[in-house]
Amino acid sequence: MTQPPPVIGPDTGAPQEMVFERQGRSPRAIAVVAAIWAALIAALAFLEAAPLLIAGLAAFTLPALRDIAMDRRAGLRVDRRGIAWHSGRRQAHVTWGEVDHIALHRRLDFSRRICVVLKDGGKLRLPEECAPPAPDLITLEAVLSDLGQRCQHHPFQLF
Repeated sequence: MTQPPPVIGPDTGAPQEMVFERQGRSPRAIAVVAAIWAALIAALAFLEAAPLLIAGLAAFTLPALRDIAMDRRAGLRVDRRGIAWHSGRRQAHVTWGEVDHIALHRRLDFSRRICVVLKDGGKLRLPEECAPPAPDLITLEAVLSDLGQRCQHHPFQLF
């Protein structure tokens, strides 16, 4: 799903806000699940694979099928008021007055996680599906910098 370009500030030329949206019913997810099911059916039909084995392997695609069927949406919005995110039925909003800094974690599997560290010491970890892809993290950092928010990088964390 394409996202709107960030709004550019009149004085600095830097982005003033960022909106990222992701939907569960993406063409990529549908293609991957269809390819897996085609391979499983082919293994069952042509290789005479054990049906119980095929059923066990097919069970791993059930979460993806659920996301495709429900078309669960996830997103992130960063603007002058604060940072807000939603994923399915979960949603949250934090104003900048409550935020100490934003931590960007890179996991060992190269996935990205965003953690909002609060001034009272608490941490709010955004759901993984709310995090934008790596190229959009540069835009996120520019928006946070323009809004006067600290952003820390934590490369290769396990948890």
